[in-house]
Amino acid sequence: MEARPNMIKRFNKPIFGLLIGIIVPIIAFFIYFLIEHFMYGWGFVDFINRLIEIKSILPPSLCVFADLIPYFIFKKLDYWYAVKGLVFSLVIYTLIFVVLTFMKY
Repeated sequence: MEARPNMIKRFNKPIFGLLIGIIVPIIAFFIYFLIEHFMYGWGFVDFINRLIEIKSILPPSLCVFADLIPYFIFKKLDYWYAVKGLVFSLVIYTLIFVVLTFMKY
């Protein structure tokens, strides 16, 4: 039985790529928090306060690299519209990190 093209490409939409692009770094940040929690025993509020105290946006900005995984998957599947949404989410994250960088001074 042959797969229908509609079923295969139904996720090839910019909104799907945008949602994946926003959700994946949040999950990566949560995984980073869990690692810090098991190493230092910090709660989530303590962890966020520590990041604010040292004025570091490096850990959250590195979590955006987790978007490389769906990028290569979408590229392999020829989901170019989903890639557009994923790249747009990266632009949104970049603008947020630039604003946060300039706000700390």
